[in-house]
Amino acid sequence: MVFGEDGRPRAVYRATVAVLIGIVGLIVGDAAATLLPIEGGELKQAVQSVASAVAVLSGLAVTAHYFDHRSLADYGFKQTRGWVVNVIVGGFAGVTVVGVAFGVGMVARSFRVVEVAPVADVSSLLPALAVAMVSFVAVGVLEELVFRGAVLTNIAEGVAMRSINTTTALGSAWLVSSLIFGVIHGPLGYLPSGASRLGMLIVWTTAGGVFGIAYLLTGQLALPIGLHIGVNWAANYVFLATAEPAVVRVEFHSRALWHPIAGLPLLAGLGVAVGLIMGYVAWQRGSLRPHKSILQATEELNG
Repeated sequence: MVFGEDGRPRAVYRATVAVLIGIVGLIVGDAAATLLPIEGGELKQAVQSVASAVAVLSGLAVTAHYFDHRSLADYGFKQTRGWVVNVIVGGFAGVTVVGVAFGVGMVARSFRVVEVAPVADVSSLLPALAVAMVSFVAVGVLEELVFRGAVLTNIAEGVAMRSINTTTALGSAWLVSSLIFGVIHGPLGYLPSGASRLGMLIVWTTAGGVFGIAYLLTGQLALPIGLHIGVNWAANYVFLATAEPAVVRVEFHSRALWHPIAGLPLLAGLGVAVGLIMGYVAWQRGSLRPHKSILQATEELNG
């Protein structure tokens, strides 16, 4: 049966539609970047990302209202008083992830620093870094709204509908949403030089898990969006970039286990991020239980 007792499509269909909207959004972004006469790699990427984000936001707003009987705010996309602060904190944590990966990779000698931008030249990089930030903000909003907001939330509700306890429902949803995120980014995404597909699958599934923890603990997408932005921006333009423009440009060596992106260095950085997230949430809320807004939704369905 496609529809459940509450008149909505079943959770698996709602989650699938969200992923499909994300894919369609990427196609729309590619089309916009191809059709518009834009010069410059960073600017073209920004247009592509923003167009994709607008398409996904529009698509999810429609399906959330007509199929899910809720709003985007119920996916954690709600601008509360602490929203900007959480995005900034998440951004710093995301940059820290890549900074740790850089340090571990340097100790393991899994890459070679090719060029470091002189302090005097950093100002000339700022326009490119700013345009890249716009691109990664759009990507962070797009992907977190799909994978954490829509997919994790709906899967948790679907599991809870089967009278399974709240902890198991949230844990199952967290795992499935992380795996979907990893499969789309690992085997199907960009493969850095010297990286393995398996390594990318493990790393991006773990990253999805970290973003999911941030969502479950706060009940909002602000912190995971910030994390997502920070990781992408730092890895592509600050610490582990392999192309210009970049603050530190490197050349990867073929070391599967110690590959700075698809190996232990980035996993170590993600582990540090979990500690930072938990410390921040414990300081802010005094508790590390899933946020009450997520607990209430699953507990009501669980009866």
